[in-house]
Amino acid sequence: MSIPKVIEAKAQCWVNLMHRMQCKHNDPVKFVKDQIDNVFVCLRNDIRQPWNDWTLEVKTSSIVDAGRGVFLSGNCKAGRLLCMYSGQLWRDADIEQLCTAVSADDNNAHLMLDQILLGQYTYARSNGELIDATPCTRLHDVLRSNPLCLGYCINHPPKDSIPNLLPLDVSYAFTPETMPYIPTWSADPAVIDEHITVFLAMRDINDGEELFFDYELDAVEYEGY
Repeated sequence: MSIPKVIEAKAQCWVNLMHRMQCKHNDPVKFVKDQIDNVFVCLRNDIRQPWNDWTLEVKTSSIVDAGRGVFLSGNCKAGRLLCMYSGQLWRDADIEQLCTAVSADDNNAHLMLDQILLGQYTYARSNGELIDATPCTRLHDVLRSNPLCLGYCINHPPKDSIPNLLPLDVSYAFTPETMPYIPTWSADPAVIDEHITVFLAMRDINDGEELFFDYELDAVEYEGY
């Protein structure tokens, strides 16, 4: 699927979800940002689980040979924020710099580029930025500060199944108070992410369900959703 088609499919999913939320929330976008703010307020006050209705658990996936997965303990309504995607942020300028190093026969840069472009933990934002969530010490350090950074543990849904999560890239202005919980980092310490990637429930999700999002966002899977 082409990039424009992917963006179009994702946008349509967001529109459909907003329609579902419209009866309860006059401004769905603000509702999502308010949820993000609430998460950070809770973490600043040492409340490790921001929601009263559910918790998240990482354990063996229900999909054979898929490794770990994320499961819901409790019940969650459509439109609620469940978790975030974390990892190293790669902007266009960062990729270009890496490609220049590869052209200069830098073997480490070559391995890093392969990891970013071919790795199973890379998430591509609609604006072209990439997040590399390959498990590492830095990622686990972030997890200790922000326990909702579990996006890299979420699997693609089984064949003929519809995902129950929608990844959404939200513009967000981090402050000194919220910086300790930012889900991403950059090789350049001066770079601060201007977005945050969150996962919203696309429908009501019940106790014990495994969470899934579409890795490729195939529009066919979302048809009629």
